[in-house]
Amino acid sequence: MGFDGGRGPSFGLSAYPFAGLSFNTAAGSSLGAELPIVGEVHFGEFDDRDFFIGAGFSASFTAGDGDFGGGGGSILGLQLSLGGQFEAAGRLLGLRFAYT
Repeated sequence: MGFDGGRGPSFGLSAYPFAGLSFNTAAGSSLGAELPIVGEVHFGEFDDRDFFIGAGFSASFTAGDGDFGGGGGSILGLQLSLGGQFEAAGRLLGLRFAYT
């Protein structure tokens, strides 16, 4: 969801759900899921080239039976994000870096 700031920066509220599975017969398997909700300030246009920085909250869960701690658990906390989007080969390409 985005809110256009006119000539200045715009504000966006975003959620980027993620789920992943790792399977390894030697080290064991693991499963992870995350739901971050982040408020972002965009410098540029939502539908064109822009740069953004954001902060929010993330809830994630991991489960595993391998060498990396077996069991798993939940993680709740702050998420910081930084990224942008630009044109490459006639298409809009976005990059996002996040830390939880």
